[in-house]
Amino acid sequence: NGDDGARKILGYIYLNGEGVPPDYRRAVKWFRLGGYEGEIDMYVKPRLVAKGIDDCIIREMEKRERIRNKKKIVENSCRTEMEKKSLDWLLRQYN
Repeated sequence: NGDDGARKILGYIYLNGEGVPPDYRRAVKWFRLGGYEGEIDMYVKPRLVAKGIDDCIIREMEKRERIRNKKKIVENSCRTEMEKKSLDWLLRQYN
């Protein structure tokens, strides 16, 4: 129930470090949530490449972000401590 325009603005805030330290991971997150994949390719990736971070590393960062998001969803639905421990073990296998 969010405003896609507001999500885009948050993406630019994190991208440019306006009032917060620049955080490209959060910028990507907000652009994605708002449906602005083009902003990622146009603005975020060139800045990462300029810092010496290649496309392979960017894809790995995105993969890890998806795993973190899945972990949050599953953690909220785990009913027992054993389920949480099993989830932690499984996620460590991918990190």
